[in-house]
This record gives sequence, C-alpha cells and structure tokens, in this order.
Amino acid sequence: MVLLFALALLALVMSPGLASAQVVSSSELIENSAKFDGQVIIFRGEVVGDILRRGEYAWITVNDDAYSRHPVREGGKLVGGNQGFGIWVPLEETGEIRHIGGYRHRGDIVEIVGIFNQSCPQHGGDMDIHALELSVIQPGRSYQ
Repeated sequence: MVLLFALALLALVMSPGLASAQVVSSSELIENSAKFDGQVIIFRGEVVGDILRRGEYAWITVNDDAYSRHPVREGGKLVGGNQGFGIWVPLEETGEIRHIGGYRHRGDIVEIVGIFNQSCPQHGGDMDIHALELSVIQPGRSYQ
C-alpha cells in the first residue's frame, strides 16, 4: 500500500495537477463532489477528535466550519453544525500535530494537499481526502 501511495504521489508531482490545486471548503466539496472527484485540492481547517492510527497511515478529522475559524470559547457565536472531512494521511505526516481540538483545546489549523474522493473505493465508498502533504499553519493551544 505504501508503494502505491508513493507511486501516486510521484505521478502527481510530475503532473500539472499539483501546481494547479485550488483551496476548497467542505461546502464546495460536498456541493460539487463530481467536479472535484480524483482532483488534487488544498483543504484547510482545525484538527479535531483523535488521531486514529492504522498501520502506516492514520485518520484525522479536519473541520473548516464556523467554529474552526471563531471558537465559542474565544467569543464565536453558536451557528450551524460541525463540518469537515476525514483525512487519510501517512502516519509520519501527523508528527507535526501538537494540539487536537475539543472542549479544552483549540486544535492546530492545518493545510492538507490531497486527492479528494467523492466515493473512495479503498474506504467503503465514503467521501474523503487522501493527504499528500500536511502542514500546520497555525498552532493550537490548551484552554485554561
């Protein structure tokens, strides 16, 4: 599986797809899932929940809802629900994550460059993003 991932990454790096990747929100991905299916995209948001390790990979949840931008604990308003995506990421990429969002923590804000799947055949037909790169762009923190 790691070899297949490495070959896919190499093919994308050598193609114009990575250079033309655009920043998209979870709303845009849901509303235009067929358009973005199989495309390299950039997705930004707060890491929440847990890092679910699965061998050499892990699942993380990245939310880009109103709460990821303006947490209630920091004066944000209660508006709408939580919204984000499950991200399938090589375990080594998760090493940079220091804070995972929850009631007592503001999670790291990350940028994911990855392949969007409208219906992932590897993961039971779920909508997900397979990360090629993960970067922490704003560190989280603990609330006192």
